[in-house]
Amino acid sequence: MHPIDSIVKKYNVTKYSISKIGNISQTGISSAIERNQTIDNFKVKTIIAIAKAINKTPGETLDELLNFEEHLKNEK
Repeated sequence: MHPIDSIVKKYNVTKYSISKIGNISQTGISSAIERNQTIDNFKVKTIIAIAKAINKTPGETLDELLNFEEHLKNEK
């Protein structure tokens, strides 16, 4: 599972809603998941879009994404 999937599940939002609220392409979000892109390679606008969708600051969102990523690494 990708950290974005974890956010989507936890906050009950969709990738579509993230793309619309943040004015970014849904394809970009899906592509990051499919390529298993690490959080440190995300574009800032992706972090901001997710933050807007879950009503958190970009910093809080980045922290949460990094925590999910670390948790997922430790599960392997």
